[in-house]
Amino acid sequence: MKLLNNLYEDRISLIDACKSNNLDILHQIVIYKQYDVNAKGRDGFTPLHVACFNGNFKIVQFLTSCTEITECNIEAKDNGQNRPLHLACQSGNVDIVHHLMIDKHCDVNAKRRDGLSPLHVACENSHFETVKVLTNYPQCNTEAEDESNDRPLHKVCQSGNVDIVHHLVIDKHCHVNAKGMDGYTPLHYACEKGHFEIVKILSNRRQFEAKDKSNDRPLHKACESGNVDIVHHLVIGKHCDVSVTGSNDLTPLHYACKKGHFEIVKILTNHPQCNIEAEDDYNYRPLHKACESGILDIVRHLVIDKHCDVNAKRWNGLTPLHYACEKGHFEIVKILTNHPQCNIEAENKSNDRPLHKAFQSGNLDIVCHLVIDKHCDVNAKGWNGLTPLHYACEKGHFEIVKILTNHPQCNIEAEDKSNDRPLHKACESGNVDIVRHLVIGKHCDVSVTGSNDLTPLHYACEKGHFEIVKILTNHPQCNIEAEDDYNYRPLHKACESGKLDIVRHLVIDKHCDVNAKGWNGLTPLHYACKKGHFEIVKILTNHPQCNIEAEDKSNDRPLHKAFQSGNLDIVCHLVIDKHCDVNAKGRNGLTPLHYACEKGHFEIVKILTNHPQCNIEAEDDYNYRPLHKACESGNVDIVRHLVIDKKKHCDVNAKGGNGLTPLHYACKKGHFEIVKILTNHPHFNIEAKDNSNDRPLHKACASKNLDSVRHLVIDKHCDVNAKGMDGYTPLHYACKTGHFENVKILTDHPQCNIEAEDDYNDRPLHEACKSINVDIVRHLVIDKHCDVNAKGRNGYTPLHYACKVGHFEIVKILTNHPQCNIESEDNNLEKPLHLACTCIFKNVNIVRHLLIDKRCDVNAKERNGYTPLHYACEESHFKIVKILTNHPQCNIEAENKNNKRPLHLAFSHKPLTESQWDIASYLVQDKGCNTQGIDKKATTYLHIRQSSGIALLRVVKCILTGPPGAGKSTLKKRLLNQSLDTGPSLSTGVIDAAVQVNSFRKLSQHNAVVTTEWEEQELDEEAILDH
Repeated sequence: MKLLNNLYEDRISLIDACKSNNLDILHQIVIYKQYDVNAKGRDGFTPLHVACFNGNFKIVQFLTSCTEITECNIEAKDNGQNRPLHLACQSGNVDIVHHLMIDKHCDVNAKRRDGLSPLHVACENSHFETVKVLTNYPQCNTEAEDESNDRPLHKVCQSGNVDIVHHLVIDKHCHVNAKGMDGYTPLHYACEKGHFEIVKILSNRRQFEAKDKSNDRPLHKACESGNVDIVHHLVIGKHCDVSVTGSNDLTPLHYACKKGHFEIVKILTNHPQCNIEAEDDYNYRPLHKACESGILDIVRHLVIDKHCDVNAKRWNGLTPLHYACEKGHFEIVKILTNHPQCNIEAENKSNDRPLHKAFQSGNLDIVCHLVIDKHCDVNAKGWNGLTPLHYACEKGHFEIVKILTNHPQCNIEAEDKSNDRPLHKACESGNVDIVRHLVIGKHCDVSVTGSNDLTPLHYACEKGHFEIVKILTNHPQCNIEAEDDYNYRPLHKACESGKLDIVRHLVIDKHCDVNAKGWNGLTPLHYACKKGHFEIVKILTNHPQCNIEAEDKSNDRPLHKAFQSGNLDIVCHLVIDKHCDVNAKGRNGLTPLHYACEKGHFEIVKILTNHPQCNIEAEDDYNYRPLHKACESGNVDIVRHLVIDKKKHCDVNAKGGNGLTPLHYACKKGHFEIVKILTNHPHFNIEAKDNSNDRPLHKACASKNLDSVRHLVIDKHCDVNAKGMDGYTPLHYACKTGHFENVKILTDHPQCNIEAEDDYNDRPLHEACKSINVDIVRHLVIDKHCDVNAKGRNGYTPLHYACKVGHFEIVKILTNHPQCNIESEDNNLEKPLHLACTCIFKNVNIVRHLLIDKRCDVNAKERNGYTPLHYACEESHFKIVKILTNHPQCNIEAENKNNKRPLHLAFSHKPLTESQWDIASYLVQDKGCNTQGIDKKATTYLHIRQSSGIALLRVVKCILTGPPGAGKSTLKKRLLNQSLDTGPSLSTGVIDAAVQVNSFRKLSQHNAVVTTEWEEQELDEEAILDH
């Protein structure tokens, strides 16, 4: 027993014992330690879950018979809603399953979170004996559906157990055509997984042409998975349609070609009905797929045996040869190009030819074949004007470059649409052999400008290709100081990319101008400092002509840029070694110390502030000082250094932009540690006002920082009623931002004025109702007894605001208050019910609550005579309209001051939405509203909508009773002249009404066109008959 006491200190030990399958230890734990057998461990497993999962029958028996402390819960759920029976079915222990079901009467149909029943699990794991135990239980639902609509038969068709399928289909008569996830039938799954024996069982039950949600049929899945026996069975044995289109209009042949199943391709193409030139939604033909997948036998078969069109183009103009070249399938390329009709110069919509595509794969054999054997145009321009040589240089294929440049017609100086030449592409990609070949072997122009006036040297420097840079700069015609459209020179690019060898070469060996100004006036040193390249900075600053104080167009100097990278070595070098001006003002008047504080670089701050000339109180153009930046960025070490350290002692009350002090910034950003440093300073003014009269406490309440608010209110005794911007108190801010804990700190203060009004008469409760924080509203109304009828801006009460924003819980809190005036009027005489009817969130519950539970005046009029129904109609809130009009006192014909009724307002928007038509139809047809004063055309359309049911029947009758294959004029005449004994006549416009009925989704194509005064609408006889 001592051993047990040491080993089993908590409930998890009981689960561990179940995992170990040690019944003796488990017995001692339960009997002597008296642990709860239903205690849950990881993932919500009880000991019984573990025992069932491990398949230990004896432990299961022991646990289910336990009654020492509590009776074992045989239906306990883990975190995934698995019950022990699910796990027993997963492990496949028949004795456990039999025991739980027969002896313990577990729920055989219980579903876990994903909707799987025990039978689903057993089928999924192919446990035949377990399946038989379950299905022989009279209550077992063999057709149960999971969350994806899959049934047990779907699961076993995936797992592939033939015995279970035979049992479910033959013995239990399961529905073999039931549709599961994505509309898959069991046959879809069996074909997809390649289970031939299962396919035979299922296909003997007919319905082997069922479609899934993508329109794929089982044959599509079989051709994709590659099981020859299944395809042969479906095509030859079951006569499936071999040309039927599925997902994206793909045929079975498309799938077989795409996946490279040659034997299946032969079965399909040898069928007399097979359409070998079928196109999918993107104009892919089977040959395109075969050339893309690279199966030589399939391509040979389609081209030579079946004479497929070798020049067929997709929507983007790609031919089979394009695909074969792009993917690098040389043998396929030869088959295609040897075809007498093959167009080897075919262009796609981007103007690329097969030779252009060959460079994407880099296949030398294909290029040689096309250029040498087939004499393709080596200067043809494709996408963006790129020639084959451009592509070869861009991809770095040296051998291909040599083949092309050795061609007598090759233009090595061809320009693309951006003016780039092949040499530009080679310098960008970085292949030294190609660049040497073009520059030295072929004498290409090394200073030619391309895209944005970039030279080859610009590209090489930008990408950091040092060997290429040397080849170019050693050329006598190379312009090393060339400027692009943005005044970048090669040295700027090199300093930005950070390649030390290139910079050293350009500065020391080639004597480039180290002070040259590029984009926005930046020098090479600006770039090196900005990117943090210290070694490059040293090379530049050690140059005798380098201007280390050069200013760009924003007045920033290299030292300012160094703070963007935060490189301490660069800053030390510029400040200590090179004596840069530490007080120089750059962009917006910022000094280096401003930047360092803003970026939070403490070590750099110390270097600067220890400099004898550093002005730690320097102001930028907006009166920001370095301390303001530090408090805003949140670096505690920097703030402590500036405020506390000897000889620093920055002014903690200095006002910056908009009159904000450092404490304002710290509170605004929620930096509590900084707040404490500042407020503990003996000279600090914690009640300082900014230009909007906000104090630090206002900012803290707006930022939701609980620690800062508590510190200012409780420790520092800040004025909790101080008025800031627009007369807001701290409590106004806390309520507005919805921070409950801050609200409690403030309202618990004995001096807090919870009824304070801002400049617009709004009180904290008004703000809380606008911010939709239920806890705050409940606290103010119930705990603090705030005035629920107080009027604020525009005369709104808290209830007005709650109704306007559509928050039902807050509305209930307010209306359940005994003093709440639910009929209070604002300055426009609007009552809360008016605002609830205009709420953009369409909160039906609020309207129902005010109208039915609180008996608000349904006919109340605001200043312009609008009733709630006017507002609901105008805002197209159909559900609210129905609630209002079903009230016995509702005046549906009420007129506003402009004599407009609710029905008029339902038609107030042009064009009308479906919801507005619904409201209008409802008011006229169901409520009998007077249509006087409504537009005649709208009235006519309403009449059509009312009669749409009968009208549609008449359309169907005309088609059903008409002669087969009726032409346009025949059907049009019948539609316009046919009449029923009852109901409205078939007027022009009836088809437009028919379109509004959702069940007629396919009214988009037919051989008969009915002209109405509204539109022309094509009708599909078959579509209507299908529905």
